[in-house]
Amino acid sequence: MVAEESYLANAIRFAMDATRVHDWPDPSGYTTHLTNVGQELGHETVKLLRTTGPGEFLKRFSAFWTSNGLGEMSITHGEPLIVEIRRCYDCSSPKVGPRHAPCGFKRVFLRTVFEDVFNHQVSVTERECCRSLARRCRFDVASKSF
Repeated sequence: MVAEESYLANAIRFAMDATRVHDWPDPSGYTTHLTNVGQELGHETVKLLRTTGPGEFLKRFSAFWTSNGLGEMSITHGEPLIVEIRRCYDCSSPKVGPRHAPCGFKRVFLRTVFEDVFNHQVSVTERECCRSLARRCRFDVASKSF
């Protein structure tokens, strides 16, 4: 399983690098590709880390993210669920600052992961981003109300 986790972490890193290297201030140019890659990697993450219940999955997901050098992830239970990532791999470029696009890839990726785990639609809102010089990336994950 370690090899599969490493392979998946490298694919996630590659997707983050792609958004950073292209330095697109307007995400509309890559939205479709970003969404497709984020969804595919989100589905693969849930398949690889599948556990018996959501609580155990959240622990395993946080450990996977942190142990593979993607950042220090913590997840706080509640409504909304809060995902915080410090020392974020995606935001580690020396070219970060207020004009850079927020973490669109991670937003799509996290939405897919949590929809698969909880088996219903969620919204993911980025509240803080290291790319905008915040101390961490913070996402609120909430059930969608209809």
